[in-house]
Amino acid sequence: MLQLGDKKISELYLGEKKVSEVYLGEEKIRPVGGFTLTANTIAYYPLSSDSKDYSGKGKHGTISGAVSFVGGRSVFNGGYINPGFQFPTESFTLSLWAKTDREYKVSNNTRASLVGKYWGGLGGGQEAFIVGVSCRTSDNQLAGVWTRDKNGTASSDNVEHTRMNIGERHHILVTYDKPSRNLSLATDGLKRITENRNFVAQEDGNPYIGAMYHRTSGATNRFYGSIQEVIFENKSWSDQEIASYYNSTKGQFGL
Repeated sequence: MLQLGDKKISELYLGEKKVSEVYLGEEKIRPVGGFTLTANTIAYYPLSSDSKDYSGKGKHGTISGAVSFVGGRSVFNGGYINPGFQFPTESFTLSLWAKTDREYKVSNNTRASLVGKYWGGLGGGQEAFIVGVSCRTSDNQLAGVWTRDKNGTASSDNVEHTRMNIGERHHILVTYDKPSRNLSLATDGLKRITENRNFVAQEDGNPYIGAMYHRTSGATNRFYGSIQEVIFENKSWSDQEIASYYNSTKGQFGL
């Protein structure tokens, strides 16, 4: 915020473009990030130029394989990022922006993980949480969230909404309210589906970005495309918070 005398200046323009926005030719380049940190922020990865955690908590991600940064955006080409921390066990919100460069075919029973961990088979306490693009049950290439409870039982399969066409950027957000056990999927600023699920989050594996961490197979279900602005918070966002964040940041993605 800039102050001139007793006047606060919240926006400054040079011609028709905001000074706070950076352009390469006619294409807008994102700043470090558009998210305002809160006391509930666990980790924050803008993924505009590196895999660092900008929450101040020091949970910097480690890149494995083909992940690069071009024009202020990440490019996942079979690589992934290990944030190096385990998933929260209480209420949480996971928010991200994504654009896929590839189709995932129902004929191949494929599912690409944007953020995921431990799809580890029945029993053994291997709980799982995956946010990604699915074609397991249809050829609609939908954004979705899938969970597996602490006993290995699939407890929230195919909670899906919003087609992820190649080249389209979408906001995908998942909230979990532990007291009510309500798991919600929101896309593009709107909460689409809420289901009551017997999902119990566990600190049993790091949530990889751009792949899914499997307890025996390592990184699987790799994503090809761009992932931005990955936010982990230890609270469930309200409908108003979801809409406010989406509306305040969508301009950075050309929406």
